[in-house]
Amino acid sequence: MLPSVFLYEHLPLHFKRDIEVKSRSLIISKPIDHSVRVIVLDPGHGGKDPGAVGKILKAQEKDINLAVALKLKHMLETELGVKVLLTRSDDRFVSLGDRTRFANENKADLFVSIHTNASKDAKSRGVETYYLATAQTSDARAVEALENQVVELYEGGASAKSQYDDLDFILSDLSQTEHLESSNIMAGSIQQHITVGSKSYDRGVKQANFYVLRGAFMPSVLIELGFISNPEEERLLINSEYQDRLARTIFEGIKRFKYRYDRIRNT
Repeated sequence: MLPSVFLYEHLPLHFKRDIEVKSRSLIISKPIDHSVRVIVLDPGHGGKDPGAVGKILKAQEKDINLAVALKLKHMLETELGVKVLLTRSDDRFVSLGDRTRFANENKADLFVSIHTNASKDAKSRGVETYYLATAQTSDARAVEALENQVVELYEGGASAKSQYDDLDFILSDLSQTEHLESSNIMAGSIQQHITVGSKSYDRGVKQANFYVLRGAFMPSVLIELGFISNPEEERLLINSEYQDRLARTIFEGIKRFKYRYDRIRNT
């Protein structure tokens, strides 16, 4: 038995949207589940855009990105029970704008873009994970330029590039502010697991203004799996077992982030 004053006056003050009192009955609405349900994986490059190309074995970045994404998709679906969508599931070209548009239209909760790094210095090595912001270091600016040049090379040149720099995209960055801290945390979780699990050199979590992340209105990161320009890492990156390890460690990073993120969103 509950006092009527508690039922009709006190409870509605504290739970205005969650309860309703009808005919001496307390009706509690079912809580909305805000857990991560949809993840979009974005295998970078594809089709006419090979991405970076290895110096020794001539491996193409687009193939490595897709192979790891497909393995990761399977793990996420079978072990976490989430819906996983790919911006491309085969060797085809998808513009940077279409990639994030796809994530938004499918109401993705997370967006993970998978890439492979390259440098003029063949000794450059290691894994790094990015989230959206102005590049803070010269290395980050170099990677930013490398990934963003897709627009000029394959999407129509300078005129196409201007579409990514107009006011709409600047304003969209403001809309993404609420997701930046979560993106940072997800990047840290992935970076920690991938470096420990793959025993890769840890280049850290960094910030850069990647066009492919600018339109994503959810926590989003871009992973550089290693340097295809480094002969040793090129051999690893094309190895199926090593790709399995990369996918597994990224999975563990996403899983850890998801559990924390779900608790916060459902509080």
